Amino acid sequence: MDMRFTYRFEAAHRFMGASSAKCMTPHGHTWWIHLQVTSQSNRLNSNQMMAEFAALKQPWKAFIDSCLDHSFFHHKDDPVAVACAEHIPGFRGLSFPGDPTTEIIAILCFAKAAKIIEKFNNDNDAQFSVQKIEIQETPTNAIILDSSDPIISETLSSLNASEKAWWNQAATDYRG
Repeated sequence: MDMRFTYRFEAAHRFMGASSAKCMTPHGHTWWIHLQVTSQSNRLNSNQMMAEFAALKQPWKAFIDSCLDHSFFHHKDDPVAVACAEHIPGFRGLSFPGDPTTEIIAILCFAKAAKIIEKFNNDNDAQFSVQKIEIQETPTNAIILDSSDPIISETLSSLNASEKAWWNQAATDYRG
């Protein structure tokens, strides 16, 4: 049995390596993120649930609110982000190992969700896993990743990222 959580957030991004001036200019979107988790258990708990919705979705929603919503997604070497951090008190930037394309946002959010769900499982003696994530950048553009998609593990291993990278942390307020 699967559970799905859907949230909307506002965020901006820009690409340093794009061929289009539109994509190189900081711009924002109303994003939608859909997270689908699967229970590895074949039975409901004593309350006739897989888990309480609130308990399972709270850490995911906390991550969205504290790190994604009203943030500027940027390449780790983006001079625009450096200037923003210098001149905007409380600048909300989220660093990516390359350009924050919808594809890489989806892959890293998938990894982040997996860490959050792993912590939930450990804290609650539960057995959930991330099944699918969908990142909708605009009403017409979305990336959908399924847990069996090899691009997730291939991309994550190619990044050689530190365990301290935001997507490798279960913490929901991490903005590294």
